[in-house]
Amino acid sequence: MCVGIALALAGVPSRAVGQVFDLGTERDSAHVGDTVTYHARVSMGKQGSFADPVPKVVGEVPAGFRLLRADTLRKVADGGWEGDVVVMFLRLGRQGLPPIAVVARRIGADRGNPLLADAESLEVTRVAPPADAPLQPIRWRPAARLGPLVAGAVALLAAAFVAWRWRRARDTAARRPA
Repeated sequence: MCVGIALALAGVPSRAVGQVFDLGTERDSAHVGDTVTYHARVSMGKQGSFADPVPKVVGEVPAGFRLLRADTLRKVADGGWEGDVVVMFLRLGRQGLPPIAVVARRIGADRGNPLLADAESLEVTRVAPPADAPLQPIRWRPAARLGPLVAGAVALLAAAFVAWRWRRARDTAARRPA
């Protein structure tokens, strides 16, 4: 009894029997800056409801983490509540979600208590190769491959010159008096 009062005074959220908030994802790794969608599922008793059905980060948002979208939880057929939480990780290594909670209440007059999520962590990897990886030399294309291109350009210019000379000769002949 004293422990429960001490926890309530310390601001530690209490969880009623049967209240479960799970966040799960199908991914076990992501690249830095990828969006990761966690599927939120809350199970409560029949009389349970929400004071606030939108999952939120408890406390300050840590550096290297962005909460992009949190859907309002919707009631599903089996009596639970579901929605999606979309996040982005900006730091390398094994990353866990910061504390995310919804405010659940047991009865209508209750102001509610934060119900913290149980979420798994995932490995965040870099997109590009490491900066200390050796660079490949730039290979210059030999001029032999440019031969057909240059020959084609010269042939096109020669054909244009011949057509111009022929047209000019024809126009000059047409202008001469007979």
